[in-house]
Parts: sequence; structure tokens; C-alpha cells
Amino acid sequence: MKTLARVAATFTFICFFFPGAWLIFAIAHANPIAEPIAFVLGFVLLGLAFSLGPFLWLAGEKCCPKQDNK
Repeated sequence: MKTLARVAATFTFICFFFPGAWLIFAIAHANPIAEPIAFVLGFVLLGLAFSLGPFLWLAGEKCCPKQDNK
């Protein structure tokens, strides 16, 4: 279960970090009309990446203090 929580935390971080970075660096500078919206949405996604990813990691550590032995 601990391994599943770590995989979920890593997957969540990646799924929020890369779209957020892409919105900030690619979309925001390509279209000046959508620039404020892209910046805000990008920073929201980056904030979710840096909050949900570690939260899931710590929840897995707390839920399963011992590594699953197989």
C-alpha cells in the first residue's frame, strides 16, 4: 500500500506540475489576451502539484508505517 501511495503522489505531482509549467511558459507568452488567465491557472496547477503530491506521500507514510513485505 505504501508503494501505491508513492506512485499516486508522484503521478499527481507530474500531472499538475507539467501542465502548470506549460501554461506559464508557452501559452501565456503566445497569446497576450489569455495571458492573465494562463498565468493564474498555471500557478494554481503548480500550487496543487506542490501541495497534493507531498500530501499524498505523507498520507501513505502515516497510513502504512511499515513497508509491505512480499
